[in-house]
Amino acid sequence: MPGTARQGASGDYFHPICYFIGMKSRFLSISALVLLFFFACGGNPAADGRGFRETASVPGGNSPEGPFNESPPQIHESRIADHTGKAEGRDIPRWVEAYLAGGDAGVDALPEYENVYAFIGENRMMIETEPQGALPAPLENWRRNFDVGRAFPRLAAARIRYRFIRGLSASAADVYGKCYDASVKAAYAARYSGPWKEGDFWVREEPGENSEGDGSYRCLVFVLVPKDIFEREVQEMLNPLKDLGTKDQNSAFEKTLEVFFEGF
Repeated sequence: MPGTARQGASGDYFHPICYFIGMKSRFLSISALVLLFFFACGGNPAADGRGFRETASVPGGNSPEGPFNESPPQIHESRIADHTGKAEGRDIPRWVEAYLAGGDAGVDALPEYENVYAFIGENRMMIETEPQGALPAPLENWRRNFDVGRAFPRLAAARIRYRFIRGLSASAADVYGKCYDASVKAAYAARYSGPWKEGDFWVREEPGENSEGDGSYRCLVFVLVPKDIFEREVQEMLNPLKDLGTKDQNSAFEKTLEVFFEGF
């Protein structure tokens, strides 16, 4: 009967209600530890419509742990329904418009950034509740705690990796061999001189007339680095990796390095 003490295999008696309470307490304790570990490590919720995930503005994302996705980005029609300072009459900055239209390359094309490379750190979050005219708390915390020194290697490595795979008709691993893998790992692990945070901005997008799905908040952090310093450091990082593959792979890798920053 429910609520009646029972004899366990060891001969000891236990009560179902007490057992349930004990298990529930253990579950809550474990859950608390998991959440503590999650936030201590700075983890992000999964990007499955319930949370957000930091992304790079090039195809394939910016995760050093996951498989490299060499497919092109998906373009969806959308409209900006709200943004930073809209209620106060603030306009959308030129760098934001250029980024939304053409990624990092769109910002680099602006004449005012002729001597620097532009990198955009982005986090996005699907809209689950009625928009409030402000950035959701998880994105606001990410924006406020954005650390250029920690984030820039991910942004730079994603763009360096895309430079290698751009225009290839075969896998970069086949074309460049171990040179490619070593380059990507080196780019993620490198320390870069000179990047700084130029600003940040958020927009709330809603699907266009010909698009499906939910709207989303996009929080953008604008990072700049001097071209001359960045190019020198990347060349110094990649040049020692020219002899890691086969003869053909090494040759292809070296030829790419010779024109690496053309259209970077």
